[in-house]
Amino acid sequence: MSIVTRSELHEIATRRRGDPDVKALLVEIKRLHSVLASVQKATAALPRYDENLNAAAGVLRLLELLEDEPATDS
Repeated sequence: MSIVTRSELHEIATRRRGDPDVKALLVEIKRLHSVLASVQKATAALPRYDENLNAAAGVLRLLELLEDEPATDS
């Protein structure tokens, strides 16, 4: 799977200006990027669970997934 950069998305938007389907997809990509960024910010403030190993494992797994997500790179 290849990663589409912000620059490439902009080029697609410019090339396909006026195409409502492309516009809808780009708006959805932007919305999902915002959701990922919000989740990453929120999880950074989560406490580390010492007593509840299941909760700790869940939080750690979520953080791992977010670290691998290119959209959340600052």
